[in-house]
Amino acid sequence: MTTIKFRPHSGEAGDIDHLAATFLTAQNIAHGINLRKSPVLQYLYYLAQIGLAMSPLSNNSLFLDYHRNPFPMFFLRGLNVSLSTDDPLQIHLTKEPLVEEYSIAASVWKLSSCDLCEIARNSVYQSGFSHALKSHWIGKEYYKRGPDGNDIRKTNVPHIRLEFRDTIWREEMQQVYLGKAIIPVEIEFCKFVQRSRIPLRLNILGTQADTSFVIYKITELEHGSRTTLQHVTCQHSLGNVFYCIHMGYKPISKIGRVRLAITASFLGK
Repeated sequence: MTTIKFRPHSGEAGDIDHLAATFLTAQNIAHGINLRKSPVLQYLYYLAQIGLAMSPLSNNSLFLDYHRNPFPMFFLRGLNVSLSTDDPLQIHLTKEPLVEEYSIAASVWKLSSCDLCEIARNSVYQSGFSHALKSHWIGKEYYKRGPDGNDIRKTNVPHIRLEFRDTIWREEMQQVYLGKAIIPVEIEFCKFVQRSRIPLRLNILGTQADTSFVIYKITELEHGSRTTLQHVTCQHSLGNVFYCIHMGYKPISKIGRVRLAITASFLGK
């Protein structure tokens, strides 16, 4: 995994444009409470499953009353939300600030044990932990979509809950793509060519990759005289694609019959 992931504070205060910018550039964001003011951006964050690490107790002290916090609404709608701490020395009263966040949220919003386990699973999934650590905490096949990626013995989240989330998300994607969305059954890890020092980020529909692994399966390599096109099984235009350029690698704009709206950016040399 990359040493540093871009996970900025966004949408706690300030202009709504902040959330539009982080939608295009960030793996996950902290807060995001201002998404309640923009249904369109909220829907895009849902479709892309960009993680929201929310801190209701901090918001309660600084910007938004606890009972007006959109966390329970976002959770019900299927956004990729988790609970986190913010300014624990200022806001929290015990040595376990994260436990405070979970216990108060459970009490105020009547969250069930299933809800809490799903939120905890989301937090691991959003994190910058290594593949090995994520496999240890939430299961060896955590990267698969829906219940296939759920190890109930580790997460304590029922398969039916994740099947429901996945089914609704797929239906929304089909609505957006007029019934032509092609969604991979599973997200596979593939070794990526380690010859470049340019950091790579692949963030489509909330899926991240780095210079060690490409989460979308590499399906084809075409060798031309001077150009190599790296094909990946990805059919969606939501989010940013940061491709690694090395020895002529270039971002592709067409895979099969599906044309992508690709924004390419490079993070250094």
